[in-house]
Amino acid sequence: MKKIKIYSLFLSALLLLASCQEEEKPNLGRDTQWLQFGEASYVVTENSTDPLVVDVLYGAETNPDGVTVNFTVVGDNPSAYTISPADGTLEIPAGEFVGQITITPIDNAETDGNKEITISLDNDDIPLGIAGEGKFNTETTVTITDNDCELDMSSFEGTYLANEFGYCDGCYEVSITYDAANDVLVLDNLYETGGTTYIGLDNSDPNNPKVNFRSRELGGVLYVNSTYGDVWATNPSGGNQSSFRTCDQFMDLVFRRCVSAGCFSGTVRIQLTKI
Repeated sequence: MKKIKIYSLFLSALLLLASCQEEEKPNLGRDTQWLQFGEASYVVTENSTDPLVVDVLYGAETNPDGVTVNFTVVGDNPSAYTISPADGTLEIPAGEFVGQITITPIDNAETDGNKEITISLDNDDIPLGIAGEGKFNTETTVTITDNDCELDMSSFEGTYLANEFGYCDGCYEVSITYDAANDVLVLDNLYETGGTTYIGLDNSDPNNPKVNFRSRELGGVLYVNSTYGDVWATNPSGGNQSSFRTCDQFMDLVFRRCVSAGCFSGTVRIQLTKI
């Protein structure tokens, strides 16, 4: 009798456990299927040359007829990107289990911060989320990082490698400090002559950053010519102009060499990469 009671209790425990496990199983919907995003978040840079691909996964054993996926998009700045499919409807063809939403960032020259896009699955007839539980990867966040930085003159301080066109390739170094009183950068050894050059930076139009050579005004001398005296760097007239980048402090400097009697022919172009 004792053995029968023990067996009865054991059987009851198994039935209770099976009942609990049955209740914990996710509701996978018809034919055991669900939709989810491949990742909970994605990141792409504003100036990326390649679009961002967001995967939509169809969890099922088979896909004989194809699946229609509906999704919604909410973004900080819709003008900062394009999205495809644009109508919020994605088709996963028969026999396939992955669909793709493509986001192409639109680059600008403004310091306007990162942009966030939230893409949410919106299907009523197919369970959502990993294993159809509706909890994970039913939406994904895409961050478009801003590649433009505010102009901070002091951030340009440091040592740079000089690439002088027509002369050398990274054969000497240029030191840059910031003169706050005159709001200019002080470039030592720009022409590999040990001289000093003063430049101002203007980023009021990020699409057209400007460099203003102020050496003559502030007494900066590239070198001293044995015949004509002091030689300084000045802005060229027309043609190629200098430019710079605020995020990595890269500078592409184009200037003329001038003396009190006039300017030498041609221009000098030196690119400075921060070390």
